[in-house]
Formats: sequence, C-alpha cells, structure tokens
Amino acid sequence: MLFRSKIISFSLKLWHNNFKEKDIILLAINIMILYYQDILNAKLERNIKIFKNEIKQEIVNKNTIYQLTKKINVLIDTKEKINFNANSQLLIDKLIIELERCD
Repeated sequence: MLFRSKIISFSLKLWHNNFKEKDIILLAINIMILYYQDILNAKLERNIKIFKNEIKQEIVNKNTIYQLTKKINVLIDTKEKINFNANSQLLIDKLIIELERCD
C-alpha cells in the first residue's frame, strides 16, 4: 500500500509539473483515451489504430475488458468536467486516484 501511495504521489507531481494549461490537459487526456482504446482493441484482437508500436503485451494482459472500459469512462468523464471549467487540478488528482482504483 505504501508503494502504491508513493506512485500516486509521484504521478500527481509529474502531472501538475508538466500539464498546467487547460488545452494541454485536454490534449493529454485525449491521448490517454486513444491509448486505452488501442489497448482494448488489442485485448479484443481488433486492429490497433494509433499506438501500434507502443502497446505492451503486459499491459494488455494485466487489464480486463472491464478495467479498460472503466479507465476510458473515467477519462471521458474527467474531460467533460474540465470542459465545463471545473477545477482542473482537483479533477486530475481525482483522475489519477480513480485510474489507480480501476486496477
């Protein structure tokens, strides 16, 4: 549990240090959505659309279809809230924690 909390803490610092503006945050979330969609496609043995060389088989194997769809839905929900001008920093904190819970 301590290791997991350190990872979450590191992820939050990394995110907040590199993604500060709304349009950059939305771009990063869109990329994450596309990445998880390609992982889901790989899991379902469909064509991978964008990240053909970046998909790691261990990520595909580690996640269930339910976990992947949950992660995609969390990202979409966060993106919608950011578009409605909600507090981006708090939403990103919540996003990282929710993505961790999907595992």
